[in-house]
Order: sequence, then C-alpha cells, then structure tokens
Amino acid sequence: MDPLCGGTRAARLTMQGDLAGARRYNSLGIAAVLAAFAVTARTVLGLVGGRWIDVRIRSTRTATRASWTLTATAFLALWVRQQLIADLLVQR
Repeated sequence: MDPLCGGTRAARLTMQGDLAGARRYNSLGIAAVLAAFAVTARTVLGLVGGRWIDVRIRSTRTATRASWTLTATAFLALWVRQQLIADLLVQR
C-alpha cells in the first residue's frame, strides 16, 4: 500500500466531520483538508481586504536537516501503518 492510499476517503470523511473515520484511513487526509482551508482563507482574505498574509520562516542548516529527517521518519511511519491496514484500504 502506498502512503497516500485512503487519502481521498479520509478527506471526504473529514469534510463530513468524521475525524475518527478519516484517521482510520489516512491521517494525511485531515491535513490536506486543513491545508486547503488555510489556502482558501488566505485567498479570500487577500482578495477581500487587499492585503495578503505572508509567512516567512528563517531556517538554519541544522533546522533544515532536522525537518527533512522528521518528514522522512513520518513518511516511513505512515508507509508502515498503511501496510498494516491494507485490508481496510482494499475494501470495496
């Protein structure tokens, strides 16, 4: 199973308010819906107010390495988890 498997079902369940069900399929679905909401809110606020919300993050080399390591570890953990729930993901 791919780490992204179940993402669409998880996003749909998130939009329906079933966070437990969404998490059961794929936690990234919840994050994707939240990110889409944030981008939409930023766009609406920018268009209506004429001012755009800017987020700037300054980073050191150590912080960059740590964030890549954390991302890779989280991706690997999600991949393992998706393998463990493969039966759920291939249901029709």
